[in-house]
Amino acid sequence: QEILEYSRSTRREVQCEPIDVAAMVTGIFEDLRFSHEGEVQFSLMGPAPLVVHTDAIRLSTVLKNVIGNAVKYRNPAVQQSWVKVELQTEGGQLHIQVSDNGMGISAVALDHVFDMFYRGTTKSLGMGLGLYFCANAVEKLGGSIGVASEEGKGATFTIHLPHATPLLP
Repeated sequence: QEILEYSRSTRREVQCEPIDVAAMVTGIFEDLRFSHEGEVQFSLMGPAPLVVHTDAIRLSTVLKNVIGNAVKYRNPAVQQSWVKVELQTEGGQLHIQVSDNGMGISAVALDHVFDMFYRGTTKSLGMGLGLYFCANAVEKLGGSIGVASEEGKGATFTIHLPHATPLLP
């Protein structure tokens, strides 16, 4: 399934349209709220609504993957798991930061998380394609994605998308 989605995504032209990023994130939170054991506290910071002009399918793929991984790789030793998404626009760019207090990523794995078929932990259930797809989708949009993490203390993914100027209501 993941390989088919990737194949479709790489062949599909970028199709920009007005997207409320805050509503998209809220919808992803709702979808994930009951998809796991234990409670995760979700928070969204930034303007709402935040309507920008970008490719909805690609942005949704990136956000679902990164936020989903934050939930999937929660730290069982932490009493209250949380995922925080911060949205900001500046200078015609959309900045998205997704932080969590999960298991984190080892220093060795950190340099490879966006590589195809790379699985950073034995706890990983997928084929190692999710973050590779994210990097590819962000690249198609002319942006960048990066990660900072410390094992056992969580991770922070930062996404920058150009030409995502907020649209006024």
